[in-house]
Amino acid sequence: MFIGRGQEIIQIMGLLAVGQNVVLIAPRRMGKTSLVLEILSRFRKKGLATGMVDLFEVATIRELAEGITTTVLEHKKLASVFRKIKHDLAELLRSVELKAELKGHEFLVRFGQKDTDSLKLLADSLDYIDNTSKEKKMIFALDEFGDIGKLDGEQLVKLFRAKLQRHKNATYIFSGSYESVMASMFIKPNSPFFRFATIINLGYIEKDAFVPYLRKILKKGKLTLTKEQLNEALDFTKGHPYYTNLFAQQALIQKAVNPRFKYSLRAVQEAMLLVEKSYIEKTWEELSASTETRLTLLELARGDTPVYTSLDYRRVNVSRAMRKLSELGLLWKAESASELIDPLFTLWLRRVILKLSD
Repeated sequence: MFIGRGQEIIQIMGLLAVGQNVVLIAPRRMGKTSLVLEILSRFRKKGLATGMVDLFEVATIRELAEGITTTVLEHKKLASVFRKIKHDLAELLRSVELKAELKGHEFLVRFGQKDTDSLKLLADSLDYIDNTSKEKKMIFALDEFGDIGKLDGEQLVKLFRAKLQRHKNATYIFSGSYESVMASMFIKPNSPFFRFATIINLGYIEKDAFVPYLRKILKKGKLTLTKEQLNEALDFTKGHPYYTNLFAQQALIQKAVNPRFKYSLRAVQEAMLLVEKSYIEKTWEELSASTETRLTLLELARGDTPVYTSLDYRRVNVSRAMRKLSELGLLWKAESASELIDPLFTLWLRRVILKLSD
């Protein structure tokens, strides 16, 4: 089920509908991919062509080119044929299904040649998106675009910019998890994609959208919570998509394992901490290596007073530590102050490291 994000969907679809490219920036697990898939689904229902490639899953430039091309061919109902024979030049040339497509887009046969220049193949694949969009307007998503750095990022970013700025028929959604990487490509005045797209930062999902969802799925598992208990759970998860779903999952597991299970938020939190133990401990190990980051992180988790006033600026460069946490996607700028965006990691820091009571 897709939950919430009503205002974001209206805004993003409105921008894309008039040909404005969009960038979505948020930490991992905040529901970027789900939001993109929902938007693409709604555009398909309106009769537009859509496509999506996840750069997180791509290991080489050639794989990226193949992913883009295959996605475009999905729209033409030729993807299954292409997948089977894309590495076989003879079969590509003999394919009856691909015959008409090969005449207009000869670059497709180069996927069957082992010595093909991967960068040229990617360039042609990018143009293939726009050429196909002449037939039907296409909304194309590049998920986890910040991961382009693992594929000779500087060269590829220049290629994407050179190609996409000339495209007249396709509109793009870029999404990414690392704020610093995405900022270096889209936000800074000297960045290659500066003013190329509208920037949208995703936050938590509104709590009110989660209440009926939680009540419905918990009821299916024969676990009924009061309105106060649901609000208490959402005050803890803050409407974080991943952790709200993890809360529901662990509550239902405990009920299934023990039919006499008596619900308490703390019991479910302990189960969640156990599930995420490796991730949390690894994150802490990496961050605590720096004294200033460790001290700043703990003060943020404590949450009693503003971190800039609670730490001695002569001992700790708070601004630098805050910037690092922000770049790692761990810090969220709320209305009045900055806070840690991961509610479970914050809970672990308070209970395990700071030894604070709830």
